[in-house]
Amino acid sequence: MSTFSKWGSAMRSRRIAVIAVVALSCLFPTEAGAQNWVQFTKGNFPARVSALDWGNGSTLTSGRNIAFGRWSVSFGQNVGAFFSDNTDDFGPAADWAIFVRGLSCSNAAVGSVGCFVRLVKGGSSVSCSLEAVEPKDKPNLNTGISCPTQLRLE
Repeated sequence: MSTFSKWGSAMRSRRIAVIAVVALSCLFPTEAGAQNWVQFTKGNFPARVSALDWGNGSTLTSGRNIAFGRWSVSFGQNVGAFFSDNTDDFGPAADWAIFVRGLSCSNAAVGSVGCFVRLVKGGSSVSCSLEAVEPKDKPNLNTGISCPTQLRLE
């Protein structure tokens, strides 16, 4: 193998590794500040939601669904967000949470259920989940998801 072939192969491997690291950091941000919604305050809410954007080409809008595992998530009617600093809503380790309501989650085995996205900020970290609205549906749908980078309000 020539020196140029070895060098080219090594450069391709490095580029692939860099691309993989960048892609993973976009998919699973954990540090607060990477998301615009961590800057929001109680004064921004309640508000209508026009989009949730994960920054990797995955955007949830009224005309575009998104998938999490076997669940397809879509906008229902009157998708809105509210702010809560009541730790009973999200646990004592967090500072506050934003709830995006009015979503619909469907799965071939379960059907369609009302759902919401919970965006939680605690200290310098964030966590997000996709959850069913009705308690009877929670065993089927209550899962951690990567946090969106943008919450677009109207």
